[in-house]
Amino acid sequence: MGVFRRKKEYVLSQEVADQMLSNIFDACDYEANQVPMDVLVSYTKYRKERYYLRWIVLVLLTLFLMLPILFVTPEVDISQMNATSGRPILQVEASSWLPIDRVTAQTGDYSLPVYEMSEGVYQIIPDRNGIVTVKVVLKNQQYTEKEFLVDGVDVDPPVLVGSQRTGDLLELFFKEEGGSILFEEIYAVDSTGKKVYPVAFDREACSVTFEYPEDSMNIFVSDEYENVLQLVLTIF
Repeated sequence: MGVFRRKKEYVLSQEVADQMLSNIFDACDYEANQVPMDVLVSYTKYRKERYYLRWIVLVLLTLFLMLPILFVTPEVDISQMNATSGRPILQVEASSWLPIDRVTAQTGDYSLPVYEMSEGVYQIIPDRNGIVTVKVVLKNQQYTEKEFLVDGVDVDPPVLVGSQRTGDLLELFFKEEGGSILFEEIYAVDSTGKKVYPVAFDREACSVTFEYPEDSMNIFVSDEYENVLQLVLTIF
């Protein structure tokens, strides 16, 4: 097992250093040194300390100038665009002279996908009503968090609330919370696969009337957001 020994440092005495410096000047045929060695040593230490001090001041000044960058936060604006499929689009515009690291969105504990449309512009398509929380984080890990209330989501089809038979006619009553029912597109398919269309509909009463079928059939009712209700009408 080897033994590590610290290397000795040799220091010349002031007298020996003065003599060596005089000998060097004599050998080089230069005029003898008039400045005492201790003064030269002190000046060298002064220059070295001044050099280190300059670097310390430079580093501190750099840190001072960079300090505001550590606390820069982005400006965030959220707006809602018109819904085209029962799900409104939230447009997020974020601006900062620092790069954006990430943008996240969630409703409660449920995360929503965020789509980057262009630099600083993002879109979110909520699939439920409620408060959407958007968080924009910069590269310095500072962030801005904003909330937006969404109440225009319609992903539910119309609901059948009642029916009434009058002679050979069957009237069905519906309820639609979000959009409006497309009465012109309501149809049924009988057991043979043939399409059957209603004989009448009433927008105010939110009802549609079919001829009473002789056999079972499927009835399809859709709203303006393409949410479709499929009813199975069984005839015993």
